[in-house]
Amino acid sequence: MLHAAGWGASVLGPPQAQSQLSTASEPEEGVVATIPLPGQPFGVTWDSEKGEAFVALFNAGASSGAVSIVLASTGEVVKTVEVGYYPEGIAYDGGKLEVFAANTFTNNVSVISDATDAVVATIPVGSYPLGVAYDSARGEVFVTNWNTDNVSVVNDSSDHVVGTISVGSSPDAVAYDAARGEVFVANAGNGSSAGSVSVIDDSTNQVVATIPVERYPLGLAYDSRKGEMFVANAGSDDVSVISDASDRVVATTPTGSYPQGIAYDTGKSEIFVGNVNSLNVSVINDTTNAVVATVALGSSPSAVAYGSGTDDVFVANFDSWSMSVISDNSTPAAGSSFLGLPGDEGYVVVGLIGGAVVLVGLGSSLVLRRRRPPKVTGSREASVRPPQGSAP
Repeated sequence: MLHAAGWGASVLGPPQAQSQLSTASEPEEGVVATIPLPGQPFGVTWDSEKGEAFVALFNAGASSGAVSIVLASTGEVVKTVEVGYYPEGIAYDGGKLEVFAANTFTNNVSVISDATDAVVATIPVGSYPLGVAYDSARGEVFVTNWNTDNVSVVNDSSDHVVGTISVGSSPDAVAYDAARGEVFVANAGNGSSAGSVSVIDDSTNQVVATIPVERYPLGLAYDSRKGEMFVANAGSDDVSVISDASDRVVATTPTGSYPQGIAYDTGKSEIFVGNVNSLNVSVINDTTNAVVATVALGSSPSAVAYGSGTDDVFVANFDSWSMSVISDNSTPAAGSSFLGLPGDEGYVVVGLIGGAVVLVGLGSSLVLRRRRPPKVTGSREASVRPPQGSAP
């Protein structure tokens, strides 16, 4: 767990003037730290070997993206590595001790060695790669390609694509089910009708099931305790729960507005869901499939990752160029916010005036929910995913 050293305001803009880690000292507040980043984060993964969070920065440079490496014990950004243009999905390969980052605009995947924190390979994949997942049994990395409606299978020994699998329309998130040897792919579709989840047998690289879910699924997290896959449906503001034994939806849980990033906390058996337009994180108990807490952030959470071996959940905040650290031992009770103020509305820290904390209610007209700018302009614009916070 990252232990707080002092109380500070959340970062709400590009952090060029920020040099200190912004933290919260009260454990019951849920958010224990806010870490400034040198770009807008869109993906985050946990490196259990080194105790580091790798954060994909969507627009860290004029001609490239980057991945920032955050040491969890201190909250320090120890290095920022240049990768391809506009990286989004990112995953840790525990077998090779490498991190794979999908670069959407350059149609390739950067491979970063966690020993050297340097790019050791660049792998061409399909058009507009988004999601990345590591299959520990096969030593393979699965990459979803939004524009070509398929998944590239990368061998992590050769760093070459060894297979391409056709799936549903506009595949986004991808997750590995180790118990069944299956890979789940969220097919977002057109956003106006139900999406689906493709199930791939990793021994044959064949789709063995297609499961209807709700609208615009953009996030996946596998619950190893229950044998269930949790699907964040951004278009319908809920999470579908799929049993991997039956390949059927067994529950649907309402969340905040536009759920996208999602992660399973093995320590607490809870699911953390980032709600882009609600500026908060829903915490779901996997026994009851009910939301048991809501943690306010003050910015749009684009991705979520659980730090195994810690008590922490890492949340990438796209709009504020930052990453929040939530202690799973201090998430607030149901109906409360991280500041201990009335949870039915929630509040955002917008700054400090004369040493006083300035709060704005989420229901206030002063809160601007800025959406992600379009990824591209011109002829490709119609074929890529819409801005964050909006379905087609």
